[in-house]
Amino acid sequence: MRTFVAIELDAGVKDALAACLAAMQRAAPPMRLKWVPPASQHLTLQFLGEIERGDVAAVSAALRAAAVSITPFDMALTGLGCFPGSTRPNVLWVGVAEPGGSLARLQQAVAMQLAPLGFEPDHGAFKPHLTLARVPRDASPGDRRALGEWFMRQPPPAPQSQRVTAIHLMQSQLLPGGAQYTALETLDLAQPRGAKPSA
Repeated sequence: MRTFVAIELDAGVKDALAACLAAMQRAAPPMRLKWVPPASQHLTLQFLGEIERGDVAAVSAALRAAAVSITPFDMALTGLGCFPGSTRPNVLWVGVAEPGGSLARLQQAVAMQLAPLGFEPDHGAFKPHLTLARVPRDASPGDRRALGEWFMRQPPPAPQSQRVTAIHLMQSQLLPGGAQYTALETLDLAQPRGAKPSA
């Protein structure tokens, strides 16, 4: 199973992404792009790759230990950006902000708990983002530069935040109609101090 760890997005965030995406498509980008439907969006914390079905229990236990180390927090959509940069973009994205540091600590906890199971943490600094579009591999350097300049002139999505209360072990299946994502496990974050446990 091809798997990753992610935060699911709520309806308000997906609606804001959908409106942003529609506005960009109407603005006629200077080249063809592979847009990512908002319904398929999620905030990836760590990509795991292929695992056996028998490994799900151990991975879930590790993720549970990470989840209960962090209490729920709010995250919000922020500005636009490109990987690796606006002069030669491969990926166009919307950033995700969480000034309190809980999102970064959650990602670090996930990486730390998964490392003993043999999962290498992602290289580079964690840059929370939601992918809006991918650039075709055959795009020329000039076309990429023009695209980056165009993209960075577009308005970012409307301000929208959501409460994060859980992380998910996700399965990705590549089907003829595109990727399909399924939550294999949901791991709740820690109960805030003084909160009553849910029934």
